Amino acid sequence: DNHWTGSTGCNWIGGIRLAWTSPPTVQEVQRHVQEHFPRPIQPGDSLSKVDGKSVKGLSRQDILGLLRKFKGSIGFKRGSHDMAIRESAKHALKKGPEKDAEHSEGQNWIWGFLFAWT
Repeated sequence: DNHWTGSTGCNWIGGIRLAWTSPPTVQEVQRHVQEHFPRPIQPGDSLSKVDGKSVKGLSRQDILGLLRKFKGSIGFKRGSHDMAIRESAKHALKKGPEKDAEHSEGQNWIWGFLFAWT
């Protein structure tokens, strides 16, 4: 999906998949990561700080350099809902609808909404 990766790509960093946009944007988050943050990290959130230093305007290489020396503080800004909806829909397309006895076509959770395919 070019919206997420553009020409710069993405990497998994500590259970968080970051697209190297400016600022870096969260694509996916592994479930175990959430226990380390006061509020859940979601697709569409952007990396804002590493150990108190703003990442605004920094290159991928500079940000990875900060993360390599990471001391335990990382900040994210809440992303827009449209990004989270696109990412949830992408996952639903990959795995297909969940089985549902009441709806012949199944159902999917898309960013907090349960859609029944009738």
